[in-house]
Amino acid sequence: MLRQRNNPFIYNTKARMKLCGLLCLLAPLCIGVRLFYMQTFQHDEFASKAERAIYNYLDEDRLRGKIYDVKGRFLAESVRTHSCGISKRYVKDKNKTISFLADALHISKKDIERKWNRNKNFFFVAKKIKPDTYMNLLPAMKTSIGQGLDLTPEYERVHPYGSSAIDILGAANSKNLGLSGIEQMFNSELSQDISKRLAKRARRGEVIYDRSLKEERSVGSVYLTIDMLAQYYAEKALEKAVKDYEPEHGMIVVQEPKTGRILAAASYPRKDGQSLPFQFTYEPGSTFKTVAISSALDAGAVSINDSIDMSGRKWEIARGVVVRDNQHKKDALTIPEIMALSSNIGAGKIALELGAKNLFYYIKAFGFGTKTDINFNGESKGYVPPYNK
Repeated sequence: MLRQRNNPFIYNTKARMKLCGLLCLLAPLCIGVRLFYMQTFQHDEFASKAERAIYNYLDEDRLRGKIYDVKGRFLAESVRTHSCGISKRYVKDKNKTISFLADALHISKKDIERKWNRNKNFFFVAKKIKPDTYMNLLPAMKTSIGQGLDLTPEYERVHPYGSSAIDILGAANSKNLGLSGIEQMFNSELSQDISKRLAKRARRGEVIYDRSLKEERSVGSVYLTIDMLAQYYAEKALEKAVKDYEPEHGMIVVQEPKTGRILAAASYPRKDGQSLPFQFTYEPGSTFKTVAISSALDAGAVSINDSIDMSGRKWEIARGVVVRDNQHKKDALTIPEIMALSSNIGAGKIALELGAKNLFYYIKAFGFGTKTDINFNGESKGYVPPYNK
């Protein structure tokens, strides 16, 4: 005989079915609780992940401000162009797309194929596309050939006067960033924030932008004291002088006497952002006579009506050191005549009347050895040795 077991669940079918039902409900219950938690407490986190998976924030270049001369002439402005790129994963027919782009952009198929093989997915085929080429590409964007193509707007900096004054103006790149010269000095005033636009890829690969835009910041324009006409003639004269006398380089500064405004500042050779009149240290030469004479007049060491002896236009200031005037035949010169004739003897004798300490004081008071308030990039402050040297 079989002995009856004491466990009531062994042969209790209903109890076993209830247990199995509870076990089957446990998994859906856990999943439901987890889904409720994710949808309620983690909604923002997962919504952000989903948005990032579908959308991307794309930089959009903005218009850069203009640079004018003192008469309001444009010296630098931005023109909108486009770049053409390819997202390989969306291209339906590689050969047809490459052939189309080669014909439209006047680029060899081999060059496009080389870029195709070199890049994993996206690459630019051409930049700074002309407007007529851009208009020819637009219809193809709605066909199968245009799948995977991107026409990205960007801005090109142009100079209506060519390379004239380029050493002062400097350069800016296609990303709206000033690299040198005035473009770099006033970059924040000339440029807007590069805005972020929300965009996603459609099924055929084209970019679809969200309508909402980052709020734009208005750009400013920069007005220079440079007169483009004076700049042109200064550059022409400097180029001729350098070719005639063959120095390593040359420079010209043209100022308005009453205000000190710089009307032209030319360098040779010319290079964007490299303005030698601001960045190069050089001896002032005969122009320094104005410093010595005006200082002596201000200090009362000489009077405007004084006459300076020319000593036969030959003055030995030390043994073997002779200063000469060959530009005139006068035995005496007034202060205005010394300035007009650029007399070496007259300026030297006036400087001695002023005295070494006073001359050094006036040299520093005139600002020699310090930078100007122009603050041109790379500006040199010059060099004035200490008085005891």
